[in-house]
Amino acid sequence: MATKKIEHQAPKGHFLTLDELGAFVQEALRNGADGGEVVHARVSFGSKLQRLAVEVQMQPTPHSEG
Repeated sequence: MATKKIEHQAPKGHFLTLDELGAFVQEALRNGADGGEVVHARVSFGSKLQRLAVEVQMQPTPHSEG
């Protein structure tokens, strides 16, 4: 089954905010995440979030007959 990578990255010199974290989670859930996926992150030396990514299993789309 194919996967889709969902990513959020802060602009250079900035860090991800709580609102951006929430948007990342919503996007992942809308794209088929079930909550059990492992989230990959890049953090600064001060432990602030710079980038988040998760791979979601893509759901097969039903073919319409016509």
